[in-house]
Amino acid sequence: MTKKRIAFFSIVLLAATGYAVSPAAVDASAILAPGIGVPDSAMNGASVARPRTPSYAAFANPAAISYLPDKMQSFSLGVGLGDQEIDPTFPPGYSDTDHPLVLMPDMGVSVRGNGGWSYGFATYGSVGTAFRFADAFSPSGGTTKSELAVITLAPMVAYRFSDELSVGVSVTPLYGQLQLRFTVPTQGAPVPVNYKVSGPGVQAMLGLSWNPSKNLSFGLGVRSPGMVWMDGSVVKPGGVRAGMNLDLQMPMQVFAGVERRVFERLRLALAGRWTDASSFGNSIISTAGPDRPEDGGAFADYAFIPDANDEWRISAGAEYELSDFITLYAGAGYANSITGNRGTSWLIYDVEDLKAGAGLSLAFDAFSLDLMFGRQFEDSRTISQDQALVLPGAYRGAGNVIFIGLRREG
Repeated sequence: MTKKRIAFFSIVLLAATGYAVSPAAVDASAILAPGIGVPDSAMNGASVARPRTPSYAAFANPAAISYLPDKMQSFSLGVGLGDQEIDPTFPPGYSDTDHPLVLMPDMGVSVRGNGGWSYGFATYGSVGTAFRFADAFSPSGGTTKSELAVITLAPMVAYRFSDELSVGVSVTPLYGQLQLRFTVPTQGAPVPVNYKVSGPGVQAMLGLSWNPSKNLSFGLGVRSPGMVWMDGSVVKPGGVRAGMNLDLQMPMQVFAGVERRVFERLRLALAGRWTDASSFGNSIISTAGPDRPEDGGAFADYAFIPDANDEWRISAGAEYELSDFITLYAGAGYANSITGNRGTSWLIYDVEDLKAGAGLSLAFDAFSLDLMFGRQFEDSRTISQDQALVLPGAYRGAGNVIFIGLRREG
């Protein structure tokens, strides 16, 4: 790779990172990203055994960069169009919808070294939320705001022991930012809360790729538990400023996948993922110093996601080489919701996640133009009065995503 290419790629990488650390640059209400990169997202993350981009290799299986082309660069930008609705039974007459438009960039690079070594780097967003609804408890109206973004910077190294076996590792610096704005109803006057916390973190990733034949591949990725240390400040009633902090426990994840070439031009893939998302329930948002009695408990410590559940995701995908110029991708996936009934509120919620997507790649010599469209089908859940944390009632979610990307080989 020439110095000019490295410089150009670095500029684009910094621009993508600038988007990614913005709280708006998250997959709306998804909390955990299902996958990144255009062809890998079109396959709904099923390509764990054989990632198509360095970005998805960093996300799910860093060992796989050993089997990418000798040099590859990829960049993609997704636009998410969300459709979120809450229809509580309390307070009477309150309901609202939100249609966020969010940006989801990622970028990666990989290069084959000497003696079986391969190296890579990627940046992407791994955890995120974006909710804005009318404030049900503010006497002056306005909107609530709940935005979280965690950006991952992922240097990778992999060693290829043979044509069949490769092991990879990545130690990933993180940066997180959480902003919350809402009103807490109390027996006295409602208490407004508005704060932002941010800070660095770290996590690690181990990957394994096994290719017993040219037509069959297996992949395994294990992401270690991690932490993002975020802090900031909040103004309490009476003008008293207090420190605010969140030690966000980044969950352990296990990815496993298999892919088989069933015909000369057709590949089928299957993957599963387990995420220790219940650890979000141990991530406590807290203020420094004693609570003021007149706050009505508004500034008491509370979990980032109370009653959080582990995530189980399964996905299936296909790749079909229609010609030397056009390759088609498709996939579907399902995951359970991770916010339990006691964790569901207008600040954070999710529904059962059923997604489908399709895309194509157009090959132009060393470059490929990647396009995809995905749909999260509408699902809803109803929280009863005795189970609700704040607002009982119906919560709905759906959305579309459009991705465009470029890949370059050599």
